[in-house]
Formats: sequence, structure tokens, C-alpha cells
Amino acid sequence: MNQIDVRKDVPIAFLLLLATLAVYFNVRNYGFVSYDDFTYITKNDYIKDGLTWDSVKWAFSTMYFTYWHPLTWLSYLIDVNLFGFSPAGYHIENVCFHAVNSLLLYFFLMRATGRREASAVVAALFALHPINVESVAWVSDRKNVLSTFFWLASVIAYAGYVKRPAIGRYLVVLFLFVLGLMSKPMLVTLPFTLLILDYWPLGRLSKTSASGDILEGKEGFVAKALYMVAEKVPFFFLSLLSGLITLKAQMQWGAVASLEFLPMKDRLLNAIDSYAGYLYKLFWPSRLAAIYPFAERSDVIPAIISAMVLITITALTFIERKSRPYLLMGWLWFLVTLVPVIQIVQVGSAPMADRFAYVPGIGIMTATVWYLSDIASHVRAGMKFLAVATTLCLVILSILSFNQTKYWQNSLVLYKHASDVTQGNYVALNGYGIEFFNMGSIDDAIEKFSLALRYIPELSSLNEQVNEHMWMALARKGRAKEAEKYFVKSVQFKYKYKDVSPARLNKMMARAYIKRGGYAEACEYLLKALQLDGNDAGGFVDLGEVLFALKRYEDAVLSFKKAIYLQPRDWRSHYFLGETLAKLGRQEEATAFFEDARRLKPTTEAPGLH
Repeated sequence: MNQIDVRKDVPIAFLLLLATLAVYFNVRNYGFVSYDDFTYITKNDYIKDGLTWDSVKWAFSTMYFTYWHPLTWLSYLIDVNLFGFSPAGYHIENVCFHAVNSLLLYFFLMRATGRREASAVVAALFALHPINVESVAWVSDRKNVLSTFFWLASVIAYAGYVKRPAIGRYLVVLFLFVLGLMSKPMLVTLPFTLLILDYWPLGRLSKTSASGDILEGKEGFVAKALYMVAEKVPFFFLSLLSGLITLKAQMQWGAVASLEFLPMKDRLLNAIDSYAGYLYKLFWPSRLAAIYPFAERSDVIPAIISAMVLITITALTFIERKSRPYLLMGWLWFLVTLVPVIQIVQVGSAPMADRFAYVPGIGIMTATVWYLSDIASHVRAGMKFLAVATTLCLVILSILSFNQTKYWQNSLVLYKHASDVTQGNYVALNGYGIEFFNMGSIDDAIEKFSLALRYIPELSSLNEQVNEHMWMALARKGRAKEAEKYFVKSVQFKYKYKDVSPARLNKMMARAYIKRGGYAEACEYLLKALQLDGNDAGGFVDLGEVLFALKRYEDAVLSFKKAIYLQPRDWRSHYFLGETLAKLGRQEEATAFFEDARRLKPTTEAPGLH
């Protein structure tokens, strides 16, 4: 391990920090976005009081929103104490983690290889690449920058353990790994990446292992390989445990898509396309978006071409393994670290995401920089040319990243950009429509929901939601008859295509209107429901509430009395009837029904009418 040279390394570290902060300078002025930020932070009642004993217990016990990541929750809880719900502090903290991660990457590569300039370039690429903007500018992706901090700290500690083996050093690596898993389960591949690092740059499989390594003196490739695998057994066990916990959490939240929605064949083809897609975006970072939609798979030719490219690269890096071991290391790092997010087990509605390349991209960046550096060193004036080209590349990436951060300034801009740079992006269009709806631009909302419905797959879990949003928008415009078909579809998707009786459907539609204060429309649908099922006591209670809200008190009395006739022991009907009679000035009758309500449910506080 090479030691840090203060005179050389401190200026490089300072420049890395300065460049990172310059690129992400504007995010301090950005707000939260509706894309998960509300669920994680602003509308999350569990963290609203900040760091308390109860919230800490919750952080370590919850699987809220598909993950068990207590350290990520603790970071948010601390933020609430420090910043309240002002987004600037949350954004700045993400930027700080990203900047520190860049430094950790630099110091690991420099100490492990002794190649200071190459290590600095890899760290700069990581700090400034546009594909990493999502992980930094999106407050909800704190888990990514936080877990990567522990990931890189783990590999630095591991390199120190390899140089000077000791049980204490080993336990430090294990401890940092556990902290990483408690930030995000993406670290389940760390044991494999440690094995890859054993190959290069740590060189533990070479004929003569580094001085001080526990493998020093061991003979034979197989013996060394078996020892290195055995050395990682505790890590593999913790990875398995974390994977099982994560799968349970995601299934519990209904985040795992069924094979009915996306057959295994399509998942495999999408995985191949995604590998190629990440590789393409690392080298040509254009049309980056917060959300990528699934493409209709009518042609397998693109996947076949992608597979051929991946196989070719794999073969070439294997052929060059002896002369250029960094190529195989970088490629394997990329392939392995993407496995948890390559969507064979489909989670959510996206085939890929920029944030998933945050760690895998390190492998490609390292292999590319080392390869170009080696090529340039054998060409006259090659290193000077490479220095100029590298500087130009970093400037361009900085500009692209600076511009990419602007798409995270608010929800409307985020969804607009995602729908503009992708095709058929029903997830982004749905979010775009919601923003317009909340702004009161109902016509624009209807347009976006219509487009989303045009592209959304029949079995998508979002179908219920998009149809309901379309219903809400049309209902707001007074186009009730047109809206009804979308409500019916929403209900059918909600109940997984099972038949819903017309009476129940009308009653559900009425309740949906009640939630939004549409009492006149609710009354119409309740009357339809009760014509179809005249023995529904609950329906008459709902009708009575609606009539009360419409100030049709005499009609409400009749509806509550019908409910009592059908279900005499329902205390609510007695209480509501009492309130209605009191409103009419018939106090003596009202008192009798209040007493009946208390007798039937003496410990329950009366809910009150609208």
C-alpha cells in the first residue's frame, strides 16, 4: 500500500472537492420532488419529530417503503433535527457524501496501485459524470450515496487488512460492510467485489503475493482462491441475510412484479438491454431521465446485438487478463455490482435507472482510464495528448452534469424532462399529469393522463392509479359520464379483474366523490346503488350523510330510519339520526336516538356528520 503524500494528494483532493461542489452548487435551491421525496420525508409521519427514542426504534424495526435501511432513516431523522423540512440541508448533505465518496475512491486506487494521476482521473469521472446526478440531486436516493460511503470505506479497510492481516482489521471491514447493508442492500455484492479486488489491484493471486499478505508463501492458484473465498464466508452469509430481508420487504409492499405482468423471457431480454444501456450511457451520457419505461418487446434483435457486445467484451477482457488485468477487474466489477438491480426479480415499474450505475460505473471508469493511460504511454507525445483530452472530457462532463441537475429543481420539470427524452413513459406522464392537476391545470392533466393510458401495459400495477387520476380530472371538469368508465376500470384493476357488482361499483364511486366533497354526484350514485340493492344498510347510512351535507335533512331522516330498520344494532345510524333530528329542532326525538347510540356503543366517541 502506497502512503499518502500530503504535498501531492491534498491539492488533488481539494480540486476534486471544488469541482464537485461547483457542479452541484445549484441544488441547494431545489425543493423536494413528488417522486418518493414526499413518501420518504415530507409526508412521513414517522420522522416528523426528528431523532427521538421512538423514531430510532422505528428506524431499526421498519421495512417501510420496501427497504430495511435503518442508517438511512437515521440520517433523515438527524436532518429533521438540523434543517426541519427545508430541502436545502438535505440536498447539501447528499452533495457532501458524493464529494467524500470521490475522495475515498481516489485514495483507494492511489494507495492500491501507486498511479496517482490515473486514480485522480477515475475519481474525477465519478464525481462529475452526469449518470451520477440522480443519486446526488435526488433527496430520496440518500441511501445510495450513504451506502457507497461505507462500500468505499470497506474496500480501503480491506486493502489495509490484506497488507497487514489481523483479526481487528478484518472485523473493521466486516463492521463497515454491515453499516453499508444497513444503509442500502446494494452492498450484497461487496464480497464478490472484494474477490475481484484480490485479483487486481491487490494481486493476491499472483505467484508471489504481496509482502505481509496472509497468502504469502501459499502455493498454487486453487489453494489461494479457496482461501480467499473462505475468508469471505461471513460476508456472503450477511449478504444472503440482507437479500432475504429485502425480498421480504419488497413483497410485503407489493413492489415485486409478477411473472404474469413480465414473463421471465422478457426480464432476461430487458436485463441484457439494460447492461448495454448502462454501458452506452457511461460512454455517451445523453437523454438521461429519472424514469425509464419498459419498451414493448416485439423484436429481439436489439437484445441479441446487446448480448453479442457483452459476450465480446467479456471474451476480450479475459484474453487480456495477464497483460492488462485491470480490464477484467473493471468489467467484472460492472457486471457483478449490477446484478441486484438488473431486474431479473422485477421491482417497481422501471427496467433501469441512472442511480443503479452509481457503483457499477466505477469499474468501467477504472478499466477505461488505465487502458488509455497504458496505450498513451507507448505512443510518442501520447501522455500529453491524453492529458488534454482528459481535461476536455472532464469539462464537458461537468457542463452536462450541471445542466442535468436542473431537471431536479421541482416535480413538474422532472416529469416533463423524463417524458420528453423517452418514449411511451407512462410513469413520467402520470406524474406530470398529477402536477398539472394539483396546479389546477385540469385540461393539461387530462392530456397527460390520456397519453399515459395509451402507453401503459395492461397488467401494470399503475393501471388502477392512472385510471383513477383520469376519472378525478374528468370529474373535476364536470364530465361525469365520460369519467365513469375510468373509475370502473380503476376498480377492476384494484380487484385484479374480478367482477364487481354494479351496486357495489356505484357505491364505491359515490364514496370516492364524498372524499372530494362531490355530494351531489355521490347522491346520484348512491341512489343507483340502492335501486340495485335495497337491503344495503351501509348504503342508506352513506346516503343519509350525503343528504345531510346537502342540507336535505328530512330526506336524511328517512334514509337513516331505513338503515336502522335493516340493521337495528348499528349505533352510527342511531347517532346520525339523532344529529339530523336535532338539526330540525326535534330535540326530544334526537335525545332518544342519542341514548340508543350510547347503549349500543357506549365507549366509542361519536364521529359527527359532514
